[in-house]
Amino acid sequence: MLGSSEMRRQLLRSSALFSHLGDKEADAILAEARVVNYAEGDHIFAKGDPGNSMMAVLKGRVVISNPSLDGRQLVVTIFRESDVFGEIALPSCLSFCASGCGAPMSKSRISPSSISRHASPRRCSA
Repeated sequence: MLGSSEMRRQLLRSSALFSHLGDKEADAILAEARVVNYAEGDHIFAKGDPGNSMMAVLKGRVVISNPSLDGRQLVVTIFRESDVFGEIALPSCLSFCASGCGAPMSKSRISPSSISRHASPRRCSA
């Protein structure tokens, strides 16, 4: 991920799942994060793909959409710079329930294996 160590930790901790991490745990996870660049319109993931990573938008935006009954794409939400998404599916590797396209953007991907190796378990409260 780009930026200072503190900025990277802050971005990771913006997710409730990682808000409790100490610097050492956060840095270990971030060391395994991978930056991927996408051009406008590139498919990042499709509905039904395994939710096997958490993503942070470093630059640009990600449009999340679902097809309507007549085949048009309906925008569900738009993630912008510094938004984190996908972490809900991490513990169980659920599949994505919508599709995401880049509009040009960079994202950082964090896999469940790096999380399980470096972060202590914590239950989420509802």
